[in-house]
Amino acid sequence: MSSVGIALVILLGALACLFMLILCLPLAYRGACRYRGPFSYSVVASQFPLWTMSVRGEEDSSRAKLRVLGVPLALSLDQSETEEEGDHPPADCPQKKASWRSTLDFGSILDREVCGAMFRLVRGLLRLLRPRHLSIRGRVGPGEPHLAGYLYALRGMASAWGWHWCSEVEPVWDEEVVDITGEAAGRFIPGVLLLHLFLFLLSRPGMRMLKRAWQSR
Repeated sequence: MSSVGIALVILLGALACLFMLILCLPLAYRGACRYRGPFSYSVVASQFPLWTMSVRGEEDSSRAKLRVLGVPLALSLDQSETEEEGDHPPADCPQKKASWRSTLDFGSILDREVCGAMFRLVRGLLRLLRPRHLSIRGRVGPGEPHLAGYLYALRGMASAWGWHWCSEVEPVWDEEVVDITGEAAGRFIPGVLLLHLFLFLLSRPGMRMLKRAWQSR
């Protein structure tokens, strides 16, 4: 085997190992947001030691940072400039063709069995992606005492149902205020998520859905 063939085999093997690592390593995520006048948020996703990405911002601006194999890469996201550029398309811009959504007949693709299989898929994915830590805390004052009483009742019902993640929201009687902070964190394995999707597509409802979608193009 020539040196070029050996290098190609080594490269393909390295790419296969990297792909398996991405599928098998847990992906951890953590997010937080706060509303107190301006809205602010932060999201961090990581597959250590391969990559880590963080996004932080407010209502009209955001900043993103990406670190791949320990090498930092700075990204700049300016939503205001993007919106201004997109608000006024050029006059000679050609009209877009109809998207695939307008050409598909969802009434003929989705039946009771397919909808049931999709519901089970979504339920499994939500169980997989469910955060291990979730909390909402803060102060909410609607400005009317009877509305604050409704909030007390809703908080009591949530605690009775086991939704302790929202039991730290404090209704305020004599002040109109909204100061809410939410946090969520969890982890999942991307390979397991892809396995759920692959098994759904190989099932009888999934194959029938793909066949009908292809025929109705």
